[in-house]
Amino acid sequence: MSFLKAWFQAAAAALTLLTVGTFSPRLRSYLRRFATEVGIRKEPASPFQTRTPDSIGDPSAPVAIPDLEAREGNVSLLELTVLARLVRARHPMLLWEIGTFDGRTTRTLAANAPEGAQVHTLDLPPTQATRHQLTGPERTFVEKSTSGARFHGTPEQSRITQHFGDSASFDFGPWEGQAGFVFVDGSHAAAYVRTDTARAHHLTEGRPAVIVWHDYGEWPDVTAVLHEVAHLFPGAYRVAGTTLVVWEGQAP
Repeated sequence: MSFLKAWFQAAAAALTLLTVGTFSPRLRSYLRRFATEVGIRKEPASPFQTRTPDSIGDPSAPVAIPDLEAREGNVSLLELTVLARLVRARHPMLLWEIGTFDGRTTRTLAANAPEGAQVHTLDLPPTQATRHQLTGPERTFVEKSTSGARFHGTPEQSRITQHFGDSASFDFGPWEGQAGFVFVDGSHAAAYVRTDTARAHHLTEGRPAVIVWHDYGEWPDVTAVLHEVAHLFPGAYRVAGTTLVVWEGQAP
């Protein structure tokens, strides 16, 4: 009887995963992992070396994680810690985030940046037309009541400048060549990953900087585009246990 109960529970979970689960990035990642584990799906060869989280920054240096709870659409706690370590290690005075969502990552970037630093974050308003088509499931992340809600009213808010617009048409000109850190976590559609990557390159052009992409290995378009442009970011690496790809260097 206990086996039958477990079987029915597993069958119900599998049915959920194969139906409504396709609309959840987190559940879709389970589908991909399962397909890979049973040999149905093969992971594409990665052009990136892999580094452990503990090899990034100074493991003994304290970091601030002011908002621990992760929700659907957020980076994981490990990913948040890696981002905090990178900011602590590199001391960027101007940081850009493409894709605000609820502001949890934005707040962490601001909390770990040096005194006097400014974080700029861009989000797509639900009513704005987009230059490129979004992927179906991510429309949920756009249609929210408040963008950046998790940094509103916090001590970090004074260090954050919030912008609204389509990242493919937004004017990043005033900040080109000035950013020391860019986090790319906007639309996961291939056209947007390409344009957001180009924006990140221009924001950091001619200076030592860090660019971090989220959802590598989780969203197929993100993975494919990063494989396409890997040669433009020599030394870029993926962080084990995360969906982050990191490039630390100087954009030509």
